[in-house]
Amino acid sequence: MTKISVGEEWSLTPIPDREGVIFELLDKDFPVLLFFYDGPTAKELQGLQNGKIKMGYYCRGSVLFLIFHIDGAGGWMDAPLSIRRYERPPEDFGLNEEYAPDQGLPFYFFLIDRNTKNVEAMRFITASHRFSVGFRTELHKQYSQPYSNSLYYAEIDSVYRNIPIKELVKRAENMFTAGER
Repeated sequence: MTKISVGEEWSLTPIPDREGVIFELLDKDFPVLLFFYDGPTAKELQGLQNGKIKMGYYCRGSVLFLIFHIDGAGGWMDAPLSIRRYERPPEDFGLNEEYAPDQGLPFYFFLIDRNTKNVEAMRFITASHRFSVGFRTELHKQYSQPYSNSLYYAEIDSVYRNIPIKELVKRAENMFTAGER
């Protein structure tokens, strides 16, 4: 993993034009959730650093939606992903590993202030074994399916127009909780 520290300028991906959460796979590093906020509040910082995290996923077509809630950092949220956007196989992202029953996929969370471009908070969690195995399986399925950017964005748009976040939470698979710190 590239060394990243709180207080340093974020340089691994472009800063988006507006606030939001982006789900990324960065080379052979772990999956990351990037929170780009304009002047994050103390409550948002505390929530990301120490709040209880609930997370699952919902798949539709060529899109995997990560569904998550972080106590203190807002309500339920989602972030879409397709491994096909990267044009590289899952093995390139460390997603070919087998997990022992007491192991899971590591995730990093970064909160970046869009105004200063600095990392304001970060956190590392390990997903449940069940989530990790299912998540890896779904990304391998995605990789074997036909893909186009237009289909990817059409699926995202369709989900956002037709399925409220509360329904996405109900449909989420392999939901787990990472405890408070």
